[in-house]
Amino acid sequence: MLSRPNYFDEQRQRFAFDTSWQAVIKFDEHSQHRSAQVLNGVWSDEDGVRYRGSTRGVDFLGLRNRKTYLIEAKDYRLDARAGRAVWQTPELARRVGLKVRDSLATILGGVQTEREAWLRFGEPLLRDRRTLDGPPLVVVLFVELGAVPEPLREGRRHQPAWGREKPHLSGIQQELKRCLRWVNPELFVLSQAGRPQDLGITVTNLPGAGP
Repeated sequence: MLSRPNYFDEQRQRFAFDTSWQAVIKFDEHSQHRSAQVLNGVWSDEDGVRYRGSTRGVDFLGLRNRKTYLIEAKDYRLDARAGRAVWQTPELARRVGLKVRDSLATILGGVQTEREAWLRFGEPLLRDRRTLDGPPLVVVLFVELGAVPEPLREGRRHQPAWGREKPHLSGIQQELKRCLRWVNPELFVLSQAGRPQDLGITVTNLPGAGP
């Protein structure tokens, strides 16, 4: 267990993890994640088709109640253009899904190269889930979208689930569930108002955060 609450700043928010967490690291700034970025760049396949590849990572990696947590935070309150895209498309879920995929690969690499430091995060994923209370992998997305864009208010009955005012978080969660069905984690999509404290996390705004 953490001997005291541990906190990290991400974008315009502070994430405080209470003592129910065994470990938490800032994953996308860790040397193990950076070492996997050797694969970044422009590549060509056998047919000569060029594409840009990059290794992505979630913001936080944690261990709690014998489960591995991958945690991503997005705050669009001061970025109206990006926020509008999230309201109207499932792109956010796809981006987070790719981060989860790459993060799991990086954890596996860590187990192979720095066994003692990374085995604690990888070991829960190897357990027989039939013996556990729920999936051993938990994915948490914290997202702050701010106010629903005005054009979507006018015609929201005709918008997809992720574009409506009330069910926007549930819409994102459903799309993310679809993107992650290959690994079938326990999944949470939350905002500051969504009781993150139930996961042992307190989220507060830093100066300059949106409403």
